[in-house]
Order: sequence, then structure tokens, then C-alpha cells
Amino acid sequence: METLTNFLEFAPRKAEPTLAESLAILGKFPLLLRRIEQLEGEITLLKKQMGNSIGIPKGRKWVSLKEAAQILNLSEKSVRRYIERGFLRKSGASRHIKIPLEDIEKLEGKIVL
Repeated sequence: METLTNFLEFAPRKAEPTLAESLAILGKFPLLLRRIEQLEGEITLLKKQMGNSIGIPKGRKWVSLKEAAQILNLSEKSVRRYIERGFLRKSGASRHIKIPLEDIEKLEGKIVL
């Protein structure tokens, strides 16, 4: 039976495999693919249980500019730019900027530093 080590040892070296190539490789290793899916599920569950790392209580729907920056691991200036470019919404009810947690959760996985 072919092992991942043997496969990688003889595979031609490219800059980066495409998504289709990656899926084809993982298709040859169903146990590995199943384990990856299990881990992704566990990570999702832990994130839901944990809430977030800066201690925002569950049930809150809006966060401050500073809290948003901490969650996204960005500067406050960068978060303001995301708002200006339309990637994040803000409340217009007061002079303090409040950002919906829903928007931050959608954006969280898409930020590339």
C-alpha cells in the first residue's frame, strides 16, 4: 500500500498544488481526509464553545472598534479601513464605532496577513 511519505518523495516538485490537485492527492488517502474533516469539526465546535479569545460574553451582537481589532489581530486603523471599504459594517447610532460580531466572524477566516 502506498504511503504518504512514499508519494511525497517521488511526486514532482511544483510551486504549489492547485485545489484540484490537492483534493486528488487527499482522495488517495481517505483515512487522512476523514481525520482532517474530524479535526475541522472539532475546531468549529471549540470556537463555538469558547466564544472568542478576548472574553466577549456570548449573546453580544456588537463590539467596539478596539475589540474588533483584537479579535481580527489587526490595528484599529486597519479595521477603520475595512469599514471604509465596505468589508465591515458599523453602527451609526452613536459617535462610538460598534461593529456587528456577525461581520467579524465572516471576515475572520478571510484575512491574510
